[in-house]
Amino acid sequence: MSGLDYILLVDDEREIRELLKDFLTHKYPHYRLVEAVDGVDAIKKINNQKFKLIICDLKMPKATGMEVMKHLTNNVSEENRPENILVCSGHLSDSQLQKLNTGTVKFILKPFKEDELKSHLDKIL
Repeated sequence: MSGLDYILLVDDEREIRELLKDFLTHKYPHYRLVEAVDGVDAIKKINNQKFKLIICDLKMPKATGMEVMKHLTNNVSEENRPENILVCSGHLSDSQLQKLNTGTVKFILKPFKEDELKSHLDKIL
């Protein structure tokens, strides 16, 4: 890991972003955190910076997490895509979950427990 690895936190709920930011700052202090308040904000930040990890809500105003992932696939070169995406949501069907839990995209159900989040992140980071 270089000193310039960035994590993008994408969630329209300020409380979730704050919770994730506090957790990541404490457990993974060598990463720099960037916040996006919705999918459109995330897309703007993705277009201007490479991220090691994106932690993204699915259900958001303006652009959903699925739209953010579609943008990554269709508009961001492979070398500038994040190494991993962790999708956080409380509303997914089994088929959506299977579709998401592949390759670089992993899923965690909201509300998540700290140890569950840490387990996912330890594998990624």
